Amino acid sequence: MKLSMTNIPSLPLLLLWTILSPLSGFLMAQDVEVKARLGNDAILIGDQTTLTLEAIVPSSCRIVWPVVGDTLIRQVEVVKKSAVDTVRLEEPAGGLKLTQQLIITSFDSGYFAIPPFLFMVQMPGATDYQVGETEAMLLQVDNPQVNLADDIKDIKGPLKAPVTFAEIWPWLLAGILIAGAVFLYFYYLRRRKKEQPLVTFRRRPAQPPHLIALDELEKLKTKKLWQSGKVKQYHSELTGIIRAYISARFGVHAVEMVTHEILESMEKTPVNPSTRSKLKEMLELADLVKFAKENPLPDEQERSMSHAFDVVMESAHAGESIPEETNDRQTIPIGEDQKTV
Repeated sequence: MKLSMTNIPSLPLLLLWTILSPLSGFLMAQDVEVKARLGNDAILIGDQTTLTLEAIVPSSCRIVWPVVGDTLIRQVEVVKKSAVDTVRLEEPAGGLKLTQQLIITSFDSGYFAIPPFLFMVQMPGATDYQVGETEAMLLQVDNPQVNLADDIKDIKGPLKAPVTFAEIWPWLLAGILIAGAVFLYFYYLRRRKKEQPLVTFRRRPAQPPHLIALDELEKLKTKKLWQSGKVKQYHSELTGIIRAYISARFGVHAVEMVTHEILESMEKTPVNPSTRSKLKEMLELADLVKFAKENPLPDEQERSMSHAFDVVMESAHAGESIPEETNDRQTIPIGEDQKTV
């Protein structure tokens, strides 16, 4: 519907003209069109409907949009207002289409007249504003239909809110703990009935004595004790490693024996004489350092470490039988020659 436009010189005169002039419906500009329409002109008390404000204007004009408060009239409230949306129209008409959505409601029954909305437009090249006025609208608000012949019904209870994870996780955790406790109780009874320990730890296989000794010797070597003047500590730790190795490898209580007792015990082992000679030299030098305060030369210090490594490596498999290689080779005659495979 094309709506009226008229020329006004200023805003105060606009207000005066709006109140007094009954001729605001005259068509003054064919390029401007303003509309207001209800989505539904009949609602129940408390229901909502949409009121759409729309203006079609030239692209280069200026427009002052009507200001809408919290109410249109005393009985009609504005629940929500959208922003003014602008769409550029296609040629040949061109121009702009501006739209705003109002959500309105009423809590009184009856017929309510919604007054016209005023739009102020300044056309290109003009100094004055023109005013466009929408048509008044009628909103019907009805009471809900109630059948008085029906029985009185109970008030509906409140709706149940959905259960959230924050509400159920304590119960879930309690259920898991109770289930775990029951499982452990029956597991304990079962192990006890079989006379088995409640927890069984898997032991790591022990390393062979010679690997333990070689590792300890390497650590002692990196300490550089005799180089820093700790000669007695160096020989004490060196002989301690060898004594522990002999005890573990041959079952000799070398840790509690003196040097000559260790040497006598080693004569009963399958260790070769050369290895026993190195062991003797190392132990006797250590006795001189510990009891006679001997200060060996650097090459003697190094030789004691070398003898310790030799004693361990040369006696690690002493007396153990080494399986002989089976002779699976077969000679196959090939012509005049023979080939061994």
